[in-house]
Amino acid sequence: MQHVGTAHPHALPGTVHAPPGMLLPALGATEAARAEDPVRNAIDITLGIAFAIVMGLLCMRAGSYVFGGTGWAPVIAWESVWLVAAMLCSPLMPSGIRHDISWRSTVEGLGLDWPELLYATWILGIYVQYLGELRLDAGPIAMALSVGTAEEFIFRVLLLGWLITKLPAPQALAVSAVVFGAAHLHELSIVGILSIVPQTAGGFVLGAVYLRTRNPIPVILAHAWWDFPYFMALGAGVSGGGTEGGMPTVMDLVPWMAFMVYGLWLVRHGVSLTGRVDAVGCSCGACHLHANGGPSRSPRTSNA
Repeated sequence: MQHVGTAHPHALPGTVHAPPGMLLPALGATEAARAEDPVRNAIDITLGIAFAIVMGLLCMRAGSYVFGGTGWAPVIAWESVWLVAAMLCSPLMPSGIRHDISWRSTVEGLGLDWPELLYATWILGIYVQYLGELRLDAGPIAMALSVGTAEEFIFRVLLLGWLITKLPAPQALAVSAVVFGAAHLHELSIVGILSIVPQTAGGFVLGAVYLRTRNPIPVILAHAWWDFPYFMALGAGVSGGGTEGGMPTVMDLVPWMAFMVYGLWLVRHGVSLTGRVDAVGCSCGACHLHANGGPSRSPRTSNA
């Protein structure tokens, strides 16, 4: 069994004129034209990803020095340096997401994220059966929320929010999911690479839900629920994940391929995303009319 390793139509008040570099609250340059030169775009994307990774590694290295010791508190503080990395990167990597944070979009996002929530609930049941009880200790709960918040900010709010200004949604989603999965790599080997397929597949769904709802809250909650069973077991002295399970079989990987397909289906051609006026991949005259002030659908209803 593969376990995840440790490793709204309402904008928030005062966000209408927020600069695009802010993380939250933010209204990004959602209709900014992408560069036509594919080589320049590829270079920009490569350098942007490298910059985000380097900043993340530097912050995590600094966190290792500052937050030493044992127990949940230092680990939670260390994990949260992803938030610092995201804030340091955000002025130089403007977001293309026009956030829509509301109860409606939160519930919608959780509904769209049903595969991960269902899987995590199944894993939780397995751990509860193994441990003989449901352990709701503060440490594992706080750790799951910390990891969910920190990683969603850097991989979805920052990285995917920036990639959507450079690439069409499916490609942006795929790149961000692969980078997210690579961040969980324990060792550079075939087994190590295959062991991060679940995280990569999860990144496809989390990223797609974020693009559909433009709300980071449901993906943070889903991410935390995904991680909680592992941290609950870890708090009880049970460990797992990484490459400990050995080489996964083809049947082990098939469900994760379904996760990737589902994520790409959520951002399929013709679905309006991230507050853009035109639908993904749309090059028709009607979209041009919308972009230039003609009749258009409301951003909220176009996300349905």
